[in-house]
Amino acid sequence: TDKDLVTARESIKNKKIRFTIGTANKLPFKDRSFDTVVSWEVLEHIPVDSENKMFKEVFRVLKPEGAFYLSTPNSSLLTNLLDPAWWLIGHRHYTQQSLIKFANSNGFKVKDIKIKGRWWSLFLTLNLYFSKWVFKRRPLFDSLCLKKDTEEYLDDNGFVDIFVKFEKK
Repeated sequence: TDKDLVTARESIKNKKIRFTIGTANKLPFKDRSFDTVVSWEVLEHIPVDSENKMFKEVFRVLKPEGAFYLSTPNSSLLTNLLDPAWWLIGHRHYTQQSLIKFANSNGFKVKDIKIKGRWWSLFLTLNLYFSKWVFKRRPLFDSLCLKKDTEEYLDDNGFVDIFVKFEKK
């Protein structure tokens, strides 16, 4: 809804930016409209088994040789077990191989793929859930956690989130 964009509109004052409401599986844009599409932590929240539809939509709105950047939780024993949303509500995690398969099936080639984030990332997620669900407040030690998490993400040796750069073939 339009209410969801209040924070974005209050925070970003650039007149060149236009906010539009849509869904990942039905993007409200013309074919070949963008050089770049970014999807940070979205794939796991779209309807189950609609990932190919999202990839098709991104392909449709990208210009030839356009870039598609995506991040999503990495599926591993450790990240799955330590994500309460994974075992409570089926929060999806993906493998590198599954993302490569989506890419190949929908006209993309993988240009770069990395797994980032380690222990601070896991702690930050648990802190977020615990603070939000139990205390109904902002996460505890938010500044410290974000600083440490950022430091971890500067290193390419992680296990929490997959970051991929795709290119339209």
